[in-house]
Amino acid sequence: MTHKRVYTFSLNGEIGWTSLGTREANGFDTNLRAIGITNRQLALLFALERNKDATIAEIARELALDRATVKRHLTPMISTLVVEAAPASRGRDTAFTLTQMGSRRLQTGLKIWKSGARAWRAATEGAAASAVASAAK
Repeated sequence: MTHKRVYTFSLNGEIGWTSLGTREANGFDTNLRAIGITNRQLALLFALERNKDATIAEIARELALDRATVKRHLTPMISTLVVEAAPASRGRDTAFTLTQMGSRRLQTGLKIWKSGARAWRAATEGAAASAVASAAK
């Protein structure tokens, strides 16, 4: 089975990731598509909320991604006015911040993500209970 990284978000503001089967992982992206983002882009928005004026290198480090991947996912969010780019206060870097629209999309995205995570957890627990019941017969 092919696996895909899905980012996870905790109530205390931490970000992590887990590896799920492609079908399950794509379910998170399908749910978020309603607001025009993917799970990885939601993670980028979350990282930007935590780290105001972050550079691509800082975001990449936090999300354990390479800089090219971060840039590839930031670019469409800049063009849709979810993220804003400006010269960083240090060196020649570019700093990225959430716009008001980006903050709203993050909050909506987290609600969608949490709903999807609850549904996935319920389905997983239901499947595990069925497997145990079948094994007991």
